[in-house]
Amino acid sequence: MFVITADLHWNAEIAQEKGKSTEVLGSFDYFLRSLSDAFISAQNIVIAAESMGIGIVYLGSILNDAQAVIDLLHLPKYTFPVVGIAMGYPDQSPELKPRLPENEIYHENEYHSSERLVHDLENYDQTVSQYYDLRHKNRRIDTFTNQIAKAMDKCPEKRMSMLDVLKSQGFIQY
Repeated sequence: MFVITADLHWNAEIAQEKGKSTEVLGSFDYFLRSLSDAFISAQNIVIAAESMGIGIVYLGSILNDAQAVIDLLHLPKYTFPVVGIAMGYPDQSPELKPRLPENEIYHENEYHSSERLVHDLENYDQTVSQYYDLRHKNRRIDTFTNQIAKAMDKCPEKRMSMLDVLKSQGFIQY
């Protein structure tokens, strides 16, 4: 299990040792930089693991209580847990989940928007529904667009207060 963090702690340490202000580290720009670095790192770990036949699962669930993860790992100021990665050698060959149609996610020269996106995704919904129905484990009847719609009803308290946790870690001060 890996926990990938947005990490500007070293930047703060170096700046302080060199007599520089760390105020800029509280900017949204620097947070986005550290977040981008974390996701690039995570993806590289995943690619390397999968190239060796190791299975992975991204764990966005570490953000269900980001402060508890920070406390558990004793993360210093200017760090924030972004995503977990569980890995191991699979004891089965699970079916691959169908991906969104390329024409819905690929945009060239400008973002194209559909006024009838749910209608446009009907075929994909049927594919996803069939995928869930035919899985050997965790069978369910569901569609992609229903999952998105149901997610709008969820408002977990600790996830909704994540900005406060980010600020307490030194990020997004201005």
